[in-house]
Amino acid sequence: MDSWAVDYGLIDQKGELLAPPHCYRDGRTDGVMAKLKNELGVDYIYSKTGIQFIFFNTMYQLFVEKNSPIYKGADKFLMVPDLINYLLCGSISTEITTPPPPNYLMFTPRIGIGS
Repeated sequence: MDSWAVDYGLIDQKGELLAPPHCYRDGRTDGVMAKLKNELGVDYIYSKTGIQFIFFNTMYQLFVEKNSPIYKGADKFLMVPDLINYLLCGSISTEITTPPPPNYLMFTPRIGIGS
């Protein structure tokens, strides 16, 4: 599977997709990168993620969703290629050639990646 490397789906304990994935250019993340850079500092963010600062990174999507019922009801976090595989095959796995970017780690302490 091939897709942009920042979008994801959240799965509940029953194995149901909680909501359709948002497009990485969805406006819900407008201004979030600047807010987190100010609150956490660029050195801290970079030390945890090692990635460049781009407004659509996964961590900004997760930050705006972290207090939502969808996020709180999630049991699994799947990047889009893994989500498509799951929806087609029923098996949760992480494709080794498309690992998720490390920026999601800052905001997913309780959501495990399918293995």
